Formats: sequence, C-alpha cells, structure tokens
Amino acid sequence: MSEQTEQPEAQQSSSELAQKKYLKIGEAADLLRVKPHVLRYWESEFPQIKPVKSRTGQRLYRRQDVDTLKLIQELLYVKRFTIVGAKKALRLGTADGLKLEAQEDTALNNEKIQTRTSDASIDAAKMDILRAQLIQVRARLLHIQQRLEDV
Repeated sequence: MSEQTEQPEAQQSSSELAQKKYLKIGEAADLLRVKPHVLRYWESEFPQIKPVKSRTGQRLYRRQDVDTLKLIQELLYVKRFTIVGAKKALRLGTADGLKLEAQEDTALNNEKIQTRTSDASIDAAKMDILRAQLIQVRARLLHIQQRLEDV
C-alpha cells in the first residue's frame, strides 16, 4: 500500500519542481533528465547560465536558468548542434528573437519527440536540423542586412 502512495508523490514532486522559484542542481537535473555533472559542464561552457549560490555554496537555478538549460538541451540533443554551434545560436538568437522562439517551442518539441515512432523520429530529426540551419542562415542574413543599413 505504501508503494501506491509513493508513486503519485513522485509525479507531484516533478510538477512541483517545475513551479519552484529556485531549483538545486539535483532537482534541475531531474527535471531535465540529465546528470548534475552535465549541468555543471554546461554552466562552464555557456555564460548565459548563472545560477545563484546559497550560503553553503549550493547552486540554485532560477526559472530563467532552467529555460536556458532547456534551450541548450534542445539545441544539443534534438537539433544536434555542437557546443560551438549552440553557443553561436544562443548568441545570435538573443539578437533576433531566436531564443524566445526556441523557448516557446521547447515544450511543444518535447511533446512531439516523446510521441514519435522510431521511423518518424529520424525524419523529424532531419527536419529539426534543417530548421535550425535555416534559422541560423536567417540570423546571418538579418545581421548582414543591419550592417548594410548602417553603411
């Protein structure tokens, strides 16, 4: 009987984690389904991730940090960017709205990924890669256009 009551609590804790103002590194890792060392590595590679530290030195991730981590996770795992490519996409995306667009699409993309069959996920992954490449080309063109307008 105790097993039955523990299972819903585990599900509630996942939704409760999503509502918390600050998440410890283990909680953020659980929410993103990665190991804590992955978050520490991403923190060292992406200057956009700046968790606050508690008095005891524990990393506390804010909602903004978690959203950025989700975006990084999508770029690396779904869209198959390299670290360098993800850094560039974040840098360019902040200038032209890519970051906001990607954050809005993250939840939708996560749902799509979970429901795809293995054959469909291969085709969808190719489409995601092409979409990401088009977004990068668009960002470059907008940057060039802005430079030309400045001349």
